[in-house]
Amino acid sequence: ESSSDSEFNCFAKKALAKWRRNNLKSFADHFEKEWIEGPFSNWQIYQTPPGYSSSNSIIESHNRTVKVSFTLKKRLSILKTLELLQEKCIYICHLNLKLNNEPKINLEIKKGACELADKNFKKIRDSFFLVTVNQIKFHLNLDDLSCECVDYFDKKVCSHLVYMAHKLGFNIGDYKPDGQFVTLKKRGRPRLATNALRKD
Repeated sequence: ESSSDSEFNCFAKKALAKWRRNNLKSFADHFEKEWIEGPFSNWQIYQTPPGYSSSNSIIESHNRTVKVSFTLKKRLSILKTLELLQEKCIYICHLNLKLNNEPKINLEIKKGACELADKNFKKIRDSFFLVTVNQIKFHLNLDDLSCECVDYFDKKVCSHLVYMAHKLGFNIGDYKPDGQFVTLKKRGRPRLATNALRKD
């Protein structure tokens, strides 16, 4: 998963070359024409603002809500569906709800932050850090709370930012750094057996 144009172009060149070597020239040509050079070439996750849907049709994410809450899973005519949606839109508009765009820190992000250490972060200048995880490098900016990793582009928050928030004591999203990281224990009793193919 790429986080910038240069990174994507590098991966794309390697993939296209590999496909062409493996007798997939027609597929490689089609992919390059349609998805890299064509009008729909901005499908990569880094092309949308962090935390926003990267789907071709953002409305698809509301399908379940519409079926469960509005149509009650009944098949309606197009006219009836539009009337129902209009009615619900008018109702919701009158509620004066405030949208909360703060990122949600889920358990997976906290677990990822728990696995990090100071050695993963190298300070470049005041608020800029170079993060290295499994030989992959990201730039992290604490001024605007951004990171170049794919998780940040997807959720507008990542384990790298949460780690720094915990270390430096600032809030990020709904995460408040008080005490230690809290993660759930793995269910079941601890495994006693060792790996079958382990050398003693």
